[in-house]
Amino acid sequence: MGEKYKLVCHDECSINLETDKARVWALKGSKPIKYISGTKEKINVGGFYTEDNDFYHYDLGDKQNTISFIESLEKFKIDINHKVFLILDKASFHTSKDAKAYLDTNKDWLEYEYFSTAAPDKNPVEFCWERTRQELLQIYSFSKKKDLWSSLTTLWKKGFFRHNVSNYLSL
Repeated sequence: MGEKYKLVCHDECSINLETDKARVWALKGSKPIKYISGTKEKINVGGFYTEDNDFYHYDLGDKQNTISFIESLEKFKIDINHKVFLILDKASFHTSKDAKAYLDTNKDWLEYEYFSTAAPDKNPVEFCWERTRQELLQIYSFSKKKDLWSSLTTLWKKGFFRHNVSNYLSL
């Protein structure tokens, strides 16, 4: 692989504008107040977490699919400006013919490997999604996608994640 590659893990997540009704924070003894509009709207996010604790995130649009995955990789390539060893799950849009063709034709900057099947606990990006839910999404509901995206971006730009990628990977 070479010594100049950065280790990066990748995953996607759907985030609803409204929090789960069962998970709302309130002061002990007070009644929780939660904004509910009944919307089923969500945003889809692609996340890349590096060995340097940097978190790159991209709006995937309406669907998580091969096209949105490749588009997020193209943006990530520009933003990271470094050779990458990418570890990703075996979602169908990561293993599709078009995705594999993209991954295989970009060997000049990208090497890749898949996580073991059914092993989300091995992916440090899953921890990023869980922390995001705990710190933001269990507390607030949003009425507009742009407000949700703005809050997510603000949270993630603070250098919110500090877990070590290598702790998740078994040899």
